[in-house]
Amino acid sequence: MGIVLARLAFYNGHSHSQVAMHVMLVSFVAMVAICFLRPSRTMIMLFGIFMFVFMFCAGFWQTNHKLQGNKIDANMQQGLIAAQVIGKDKTARKTRLKLSVQYLATADTLIKNNGKLIVYADTNLMLPNVGEQIAFYGRLYAIDPLFQPFPKAFNYNRFLWEKGYRATATMDTIMPVNAATTAHLNMVGHMARWRYFLIEAINSNNLLRDNYKGLLAAITLGYKDELDDELTYVFTKTGVVHVLALSGMHTGIIYLMLVFFYPLS
Repeated sequence: MGIVLARLAFYNGHSHSQVAMHVMLVSFVAMVAICFLRPSRTMIMLFGIFMFVFMFCAGFWQTNHKLQGNKIDANMQQGLIAAQVIGKDKTARKTRLKLSVQYLATADTLIKNNGKLIVYADTNLMLPNVGEQIAFYGRLYAIDPLFQPFPKAFNYNRFLWEKGYRATATMDTIMPVNAATTAHLNMVGHMARWRYFLIEAINSNNLLRDNYKGLLAAITLGYKDELDDELTYVFTKTGVVHVLALSGMHTGIIYLMLVFFYPLS
């Protein structure tokens, strides 16, 4: 809870999903410590106070030194953008790349950056894989979470904002910097690659109907971009839309944790 309060106190624009990930991490560490160390109530209370203070300070430092500094300048004129691919979604006409920006360069300025942006690229381009570092010429367009062209409709801008994306970009030309290897990827990068390959396998399966492909990807991998509108309406109308929010991958992680700590007899 310490890092959550730090996020809310010092940076109200942080992604809810990343805050939830920190809460899960702290809860997991606490659960492991309690199960294996078997501490007394006093030790549990002292450990909880220590974790609260530590995570609060960590959240304060990360917020002020990593998130608020060097944010994406969405008013930048056309320039060179260096980034790493952290996600890739393919549709019939366009491919959406999710990028973690490393540098922004204009004619007279080089800015080190750590923001996230969305790029929609033509499928005819030789597009990179998840984990690869690329550089391309383009221009940033700010994402306004309050802009909603159709009242009472789904606010896609706000959805992207809550995921941590602050801008979209155009891509004119693309230059690969280096290919993705296991040495360049952390655990999150590997998970993103595996998730992308599984989504591609589902979409390339000729035995499934298109709407079933979208449903399978949504329930198992949490990928909802190709979910049929009619199915989404049915899930919402029947009150079970939370099944799509809590995908099978998350349910499987929770199940494995429970089986590990409480093995079946």
